[in-house]
Amino acid sequence: MAINEETLNALLGKMVTEFHGHTKQINGVGDLMFYSKTGGTPQSGVFTAPWDGIHGWYLKNDSPKDVVAILELAGFYAIEK
Repeated sequence: MAINEETLNALLGKMVTEFHGHTKQINGVGDLMFYSKTGGTPQSGVFTAPWDGIHGWYLKNDSPKDVVAILELAGFYAIEK
C-alpha cells in the first residue's frame, strides 16, 4: 500500500516522541531533563550524557495505524526493560 506525503505527515504528527534523562534518586530526589520532545519528526545526531543516570525514549502512537520505530544505537549503553 502506497501512502502519499499528506497522509504520511498526518500520521507522523500523531506520533509523540520524547528523549529524556534523569539522575538516580537519592531520598526520592533527582534531576530530570528533556533533551527532545517532538510530534514524530525523524531525528538523528550524537549525544553525550551530561550525567550518570538513566537516559531513554518515550514513544506514543496516537494514529489509527500501526507504526514501526527504528532506533539505532552505538557506543556504551545498557538496555533496561
